[in-house]
Amino acid sequence: MIIPTYFSAPVRGQDGDDVEYNVKWDNVMFACEIGKAIELDFPCLDVHIPHEFEAYIEETMNQGATSDDVLDICCAIIRQKKLLIEYIGHGFSDGMKQENAAALAAGLKIVRIAAYDQTAKDLIMAAIVELKEEMRQKGE
Repeated sequence: MIIPTYFSAPVRGQDGDDVEYNVKWDNVMFACEIGKAIELDFPCLDVHIPHEFEAYIEETMNQGATSDDVLDICCAIIRQKKLLIEYIGHGFSDGMKQENAAALAAGLKIVRIAAYDQTAKDLIMAAIVELKEEMRQKGE
């Protein structure tokens, strides 16, 4: 049973669109590393890591898309998932707050982690067990 999952972590952080280029890309690379580690440790999760598409997102913004446009797309993707994993070790950005609101409205299970350690893995595993049981009961 595969659980569709969205991984949320800061990209621009509290600086928003004014973030320094190197800070943004450090955030992106760090988020990709954690998201990929989660995928490897939990093969039952199909993890969407939006940070993997940051170069595409940056180019669309260069062509006129706004941060709100990007977040609207992210939130549409979130509504298709069952689990949201939020990495808050580098803060809880405005974009993450919007993603969280979309997940709550859609009824997703939310796991919030401050580091990717054994505690985080235990929280993710507990969410997996709970979601698998819910999916089994619904015949999914």
